[in-house]
Amino acid sequence: MSTTDLRCKHCNTLLAKQDCDGLSIRRGTLQATITGVDTTVSVTCYRCSTLNVMRIGPTPTRAA
Repeated sequence: MSTTDLRCKHCNTLLAKQDCDGLSIRRGTLQATITGVDTTVSVTCYRCSTLNVMRIGPTPTRAA
């Protein structure tokens, strides 16, 4: 099973991981899984407060 790390574009902090089950976000006791064929996810970095917008599909990409 292949996993892709999704990191903050500013400070490179790990924000989420994507695998065949979807996108997983874990921070302390918070856990979220996002699924879908073509989904856009916005995540604010907990370290530097940068807004990260990512398109989740077969290969994760940064949205413009």
